[in-house]
Amino acid sequence: MLNYKLIITILFSIFAINISAQNKVSDLKKKKEKALRDIRYTSNLLKKTKANKNKTITELKLINNKIRNRQRLIDVLEQEKNLYTENIYNLNSQINTLEKKIKTLKSQYEKAILYSWKQRGDENKLLYILSAESFNQAFKRYEYLKDYRYYLHKYSDEIQHSSDSLKFKRERLNLLLREKQIVIDGKSKERETLEREKGSKNRLVKNLKYKEKRLQKNLKAKQKYSKNLNRQIIYLINREKQARLAEKNKKKRAQQKKINTKISTDFKLYRGKLNWPTKGFISEKYGTHFHPVLKHVKVRNDGIDITSSASSVCKSVFSGKVTHVLSIPGVNNVVIVQHGNYYTVYSNLSVVSVKKGQKLNAGDKIGTIHKNSNENFSILNFQIWKESTKLNPELWLKPHSS
Repeated sequence: MLNYKLIITILFSIFAINISAQNKVSDLKKKKEKALRDIRYTSNLLKKTKANKNKTITELKLINNKIRNRQRLIDVLEQEKNLYTENIYNLNSQINTLEKKIKTLKSQYEKAILYSWKQRGDENKLLYILSAESFNQAFKRYEYLKDYRYYLHKYSDEIQHSSDSLKFKRERLNLLLREKQIVIDGKSKERETLEREKGSKNRLVKNLKYKEKRLQKNLKAKQKYSKNLNRQIIYLINREKQARLAEKNKKKRAQQKKINTKISTDFKLYRGKLNWPTKGFISEKYGTHFHPVLKHVKVRNDGIDITSSASSVCKSVFSGKVTHVLSIPGVNNVVIVQHGNYYTVYSNLSVVSVKKGQKLNAGDKIGTIHKNSNENFSILNFQIWKESTKLNPELWLKPHSS
């Protein structure tokens, strides 16, 4: 007799496994599309940059970003390949189990048919019933013969159903094998592209090393401008703080402190969720790290550099009030926006669209990012401060897709 509870349990388990596999495939598909989008975006910027014959550090950063995205894509393809391998293994196991089941069912069915053939004819069946020693035994023999015919049909139906299932699984297996091969071929192609990109990077680094003196000069100038900006920010934040402390009206000061506390709390809740100030990618991270060409030279960034298309728009990442609009040599125009005890700083703007004291909502235009005359991209330096403490902006921005 068939165990229907067992069959339902098995079917439910298979269904749950399929749903889990589909979720994994969907997740990997999203990651793959994200990596491809990032590669396309960087490729477009790189194409514009290559039009300029003067090789720059930014071009190297673009290539490095492209290499990182390509490696990310290869890692996703490897995960996808492993998922196919796992699904193929599970499907092979199911096929083997079904083949054994069908073989057993056919063997039992053949025996049953042979026995039925030997007992063929109504006379034999009637004789079998009448030869019973009691009425109860005769009735049981009658029921047995009736059930025997019923189970013969059941065997036949189950063999047919299992054979259909086996055919479907074999077709599914062939499909998975083809799809896995496509992924393997795609991964191989991306790896070849990655090696070519690494070759381009090495040639560019070699080219830039010939300009080491100029790079060192540019780096010193950039560090000087950065320190100057840093001093200005600290000075202005401290001055703002002192102005609040010196507020004569205690009631107003207490009210302002309450407002600042609420805004600060709101801003803090958006850690990892802030919108990006412009569309692009992080070409230089926060903190101290080695120069991409001058390997023994360390550079420091008090924020992050976001490289984007030429003359991109810069937007406020959160609601707040513009406290300062500055013009600083080397970093062009700078806008500082207050969010309670937090501040966001937007540097290297060619055009400023806000003024001091103006209230902003998240997404409001702050200005246009500066573009050098011989370059086809823009770089925004974006910083976040909590009073006079620098924070890593990358940790505050939400996961970004170009």
